[in-house]
Amino acid sequence: MMRICLMKSIAHIAIRKKICYYEAKPACGRRGEKGGASMQKELIERLSVITEEEQRILAGTGEINRSIFTAPDSFIVDADKLMGRGELVAARHHARFAPYPQHSHNYVEMIYMCSGATTHIINGKERVELRTGNILLLNRHTSHAIETTGQEDIAVNFVMRQGLFDLAMELLDREDPLSDFVSSSLRSREERGFLLFNVAHAIPVQNLMENLVWSILNRPNNSEKINRATLALLFIQLVNYLDKLVQTSDEDYERALVLKALEYVEISYRDASLGELSAMLNQSVSRLSRLISRQTGRPFSQHLQQAKFQAALRLLRESDLPVADIAAAVGYSNQSFFYRCFHNRFGCTPREYRLAQQKKEDQ
Repeated sequence: MMRICLMKSIAHIAIRKKICYYEAKPACGRRGEKGGASMQKELIERLSVITEEEQRILAGTGEINRSIFTAPDSFIVDADKLMGRGELVAARHHARFAPYPQHSHNYVEMIYMCSGATTHIINGKERVELRTGNILLLNRHTSHAIETTGQEDIAVNFVMRQGLFDLAMELLDREDPLSDFVSSSLRSREERGFLLFNVAHAIPVQNLMENLVWSILNRPNNSEKINRATLALLFIQLVNYLDKLVQTSDEDYERALVLKALEYVEISYRDASLGELSAMLNQSVSRLSRLISRQTGRPFSQHLQQAKFQAALRLLRESDLPVADIAAAVGYSNQSFFYRCFHNRFGCTPREYRLAQQKKEDQ
C-alpha cells in the first residue's frame, strides 16, 4: 500500500464541469475564517451526548454488542439491521469507548469525522487515521477494525446501498474518467477498496456534510429524499477533489495519476506537453508515459491529438471561424499539418466536414 498525496495538483487548471450546482450556505452554521472544517457547536454538542449503546459499553464489558449489526456466526455488518426495507441511505453515530473488531459490510460505508480522530486498521494491515473533516469510503469487500475512541472523537457512519450509488452516478457524466475512477474504486471486488479524502478545507464538501448531519439529527419533512440528494451532490463534489485523495492502494494511486493526466489533456490540449504534466505530477516522463499507455491502451500523444480533434470538430460545427483560426485555436501552428492529420483521421477535409454538418442541420 502506498501513501499518496498529489501535492502538485494541476492548480492552474480551471476544471470545466457539465454539472452546475448552487452552493448553499450551511443550514446550521458557518465556516471558520480560514475555511477549515468547523461544524457548528450545537451539532457537536448533540453528537457528543453519550448514547444508550455507549452507556451499556461503559457499564458493561467494554465491548461492542455484535448482535446490533450482524448475524451471530459472522461479523459482516448487515444493512438490513441498520435501515428499513426500501431505504437507500441511513446514518448512525459511531459508538465510542470500545474497539470495533475486524469486520466487513454488505454495503458501501462512508465515515465522516466531525471532530477528533479515529484509527482504522484496514484489511488487517493498513493503519489509517481519520482527523476532523476527513471522509473515508469503504467498498463492500473491505474489512477494517477501529481502535477505541474517546468522548471527543465524534464520527458519523453512513450506510449506502448500491441503489444510492447508482443514483449518484446518474448525475455524473458516465464518460468522465474521474467518475469512472470513483465508481470502480467503490465497486471494486478487490480487497483494497477504500478512499481517504483530506477535505477538511474543502468548503463545498464541508457544507454538504454539515447539511447532511443536520438533516439526520432534525429529520425535516422529506428527509430521506434530502439525504439521498445531498449524498449524490457530495459524491459529485468528491470527484472534484481527487487531489485531496491522501491514501489508497498502489493501483488506485496509479489510476489517479492517469486520470489527472487525462484531465490535463482535456483542458490544456492547446499547449499540453508530457514534460509539463510530468513535472506537475512529480513523475518521470518515462514512468508517466508507461502508466498512461498501460492503463488506457493508448499513448499520451494519441490522447492529446484526440482532445485537439474533439475541440476542432466542435468549433467546425458551432462557429463560423475560418479553418486556419480553428487549427491555431486547438494548438496546430502548421495549417497544412492540421489538414493532413484531420483527413487521415476522418477521411475528409475540415471544410467538407463542416458542410456535411450544415446539411444535416438543414434536413
